[in-house]
This record gives sequence, structure tokens and C-alpha cells, in this order.
Amino acid sequence: MTSKKYQALNDKYPEFLPVYASEEDVRKLAPEDQKLFAEVVYSWLINRIDNMDTAYDLDYLFCVLTDEPYDEQFILFIAAGDGARRGNEPGDIYPIGKILKASAEQQEAIRKAAEGEPQSVLNKDGRYIDYFYPLSVTNNHLLLIGVTHDVKVIKETVFHQTLSQSWLSVLYLIDLMIVCLVMIYYAVLRPLKKIQENIRLYKDTKNSEAIIENLSEIRSHNELGLLSNDVSDLAKEIDDYLHQIEKITSERERIDTELKLASHIQNAMLPNKFPAYPESEEFDIFASMDPAREIGGDFYDLFMTDKDHLCILIADVSGKGVPAALFMMASKITFSHNIGMKKTPAQILTAANAGHEYPILKDAKGNYELFKDKHGIVLGSIPDTVYTEYEIKMEKGSVLFLYTDGLPEAKDPDGQMFGLDRVIKELNAQESSEPEDILHNMKDAVRAYEKGTEPFDDLTMMCLRYNGPAQ
Repeated sequence: MTSKKYQALNDKYPEFLPVYASEEDVRKLAPEDQKLFAEVVYSWLINRIDNMDTAYDLDYLFCVLTDEPYDEQFILFIAAGDGARRGNEPGDIYPIGKILKASAEQQEAIRKAAEGEPQSVLNKDGRYIDYFYPLSVTNNHLLLIGVTHDVKVIKETVFHQTLSQSWLSVLYLIDLMIVCLVMIYYAVLRPLKKIQENIRLYKDTKNSEAIIENLSEIRSHNELGLLSNDVSDLAKEIDDYLHQIEKITSERERIDTELKLASHIQNAMLPNKFPAYPESEEFDIFASMDPAREIGGDFYDLFMTDKDHLCILIADVSGKGVPAALFMMASKITFSHNIGMKKTPAQILTAANAGHEYPILKDAKGNYELFKDKHGIVLGSIPDTVYTEYEIKMEKGSVLFLYTDGLPEAKDPDGQMFGLDRVIKELNAQESSEPEDILHNMKDAVRAYEKGTEPFDDLTMMCLRYNGPAQ
């Protein structure tokens, strides 16, 4: 049958020589002729394999493809003796493409063979011994060559001393395979194992010098040598990176410590003991400052200049962070000094309202409204600026609410501002007239509006309630 196929191919392509045909020559054939050529070549292969099987007096010589978990074997070819029947039924010589199920013993033997250790395994019935040898890995599939011996025949052959030469041949093949495996071990596996051990050693010890020294013993002038050098370089780079991280972390911790200390100092400079004047029946006051960063640029102050006069001060320094905080502290000291010299608000600014937010006043009817005071320009923008002084008359129960721009300019995740209208709405919705409650409720409203967004600016508020003359 094969000769007829070969003759048909030769008749159609007289100049085509299948024995010497290259891949390019085959691609020039028509698809049906390429298939015919493949059938001829496969028939030749089977014939050669059959001859090998006969020459070495093997029961089976086969080649299979398999992969994890090695429970199935894809038949590429099986050698067959004269008169053997090929087919898919039990007892037949299976054709290419037949998938066989592997026993648990065969799976374990194939697994060990895949790890580089050729294995033999006795079938469950005790009649056959399969020997597996790995050839290569193709597209993640393990290619195995296998030999099967009939145990009974082997015993008989050994007993009659007729298969000694065959066993010598098999042993020669085994020796050859062992030599190949030893060469592979010393040339490939041992260097790889050494690299792997040193990677694990570096993982545990972070000692790059030891790793570099150990890997310098690998002197392969191939990819393994390059891999060894790369691992050494990588260990050194990681060490350098870790040292840099430690240095940066140490510096950051120092800065964080100093910022926390500065924050404590700043908080200590602000009046934070409330009620501030429990002996004064005429008024109640509460204030708070929440910086957007570790330290802020807002500040407030409140103190009695004498037994009849309360001085309150709220300010917002342009900028944020450390520079603004330092300027805030200097400004607070300057203001305190001027106030101590009993200067008027206008003289102190040289400040009555220097570009600050409009105060919000609760009138006698109980409504909070903006008080459009006489604004001056921002303090320090123009030298020798004169500021206008003004007075507010507060009735019994009136509330004065002061704040910095961090309140109306607080933003939600979409960047929309809280706004003065919402501030007044929240104040008018207050059920309590206690200054402390008012500030806490306002702060809760702002944080709920921000929905976790990082604050854009410092939030400083002060609330004064006038209770009327003392009894």
C-alpha cells in the first residue's frame, strides 16, 4: 500500500524526491499530495520502528505525549511485529492519536521520568514491565519513549541464556542515558540548583556578599553563567535599595516626630481649656482649630484684657504647612504684645477686619445671618494701611459665629464647595445654643459633606453667646 502511494506521488511529481525533500519542497505540493506524502513518511517511520522492535526483540517500543497529571497518554507510534493487527480494540497495536489511560503506578513512574529520572514500572497484572525515558518537552507536553517487556518471556530468556546480548544492548542504552543524565546534571541541573539555593539564602539572610561569593563559583559560559551574574547584580541592587529605604524611612520618621512636636507646641499656644471663664455669667465661648496638615496656619486667641473686656481674635495665615505655622506663631505673639499695650483693634492691625470672612450673628429673633462688617484689605499687602474699627451690639441670647475660609471652602469628592449658604442653613438648624454644641455639629456637617476627602484647608471656628448682664 505504501509503495503504491509512493509510486502515485512519483508519477505526479517525477522530480520530487521524498527522501531528500525539504519543508519548502513539501509546501509546494497540493494539499492532498502533502497528505499523501505524510502518509508515506509515517509508513516509513512505522516500518523503521517495527524493524527496531524486531531487531532488539522487544515486546513493545512506543512513543507517547503526556502532561500533568500524567493520567492519559497520546500515542504517536507503537512498534509491531510481523502479523500484528493494528486497531483500536484491546490487544491491537494502537494507531497514532489513540489515548490510553495510565494506572497510578504508571503516573508515578512518568512523573519521576519527567523530573529527569528514567523509570521502570511493573503493570498491575505482573506480566509487563514498562520503562519510560523522557525525550523533550514540546508545547508544555512531555515526550516519552517507552519500552515494554513481557516478564514471562524475560524470565524464560534469562533462564535459557538467549537474551544476554539484548540485555547488554539495553544496558548499553541505559548507560548511555545515565551518562547523558549525569552530563545534564553537572552542566545544567547542579548550577541551577545552586542558583536556586542562593536565591533562597538571600531571601532569608539578605546577605548579598555571601550570595555573590557563592555564585562566583559558577563559571558556565552560557545562559546559566549570565543568570548567575544577573542574580548577583540583583542581590546587590536590592541591598542598595533597602539601605536607601532605611535612610528615607529614618528621615521621614524624624520629620514626622518633629511635626508632631510642632503640632503639640502649636496646640499648646492656643486656648483649649473650656469653659474658658466659668466664673463669667455674661457670656459663653468655645473655639477649635483643625489643621489640614500636621500643623496649620489658622489661629485664634481669647483672653480678658481687664475684668470688663474680653478680647477674641481669629486669623488665617496665607499658605499651609510649616511656613504658615511659623508665621502664625510670630503673628500671634505680635498681636498679644499689642493687645497687652491696650491698643484698640484698629491700632493693632495697623486690625478690626483685615480681609477676613464676614462674621455670622444670631439676632434677637433667633435667626443666623451674615453681618456685613467694614472690611479692610488683607493684612500686610499694603504698607501703613489704616483699618476701620466698628462695634456690634449684642442682645441677650445673641450668638456670634466666627470662622476661617476652611469652612465655606470645604469640598466634596466632586470639588463642590460647602458654601456660606449651607453654613447659615446648618446654623439655623441647630437645636442647641451652646457654643460647644454648635461647633461640634458644624464640624460633623463639614466632615459628612467631604465624605472622606482630604481637607483642603485648616478649619477654625469660634462661637460666642451673650447671656446678658450678670445678676
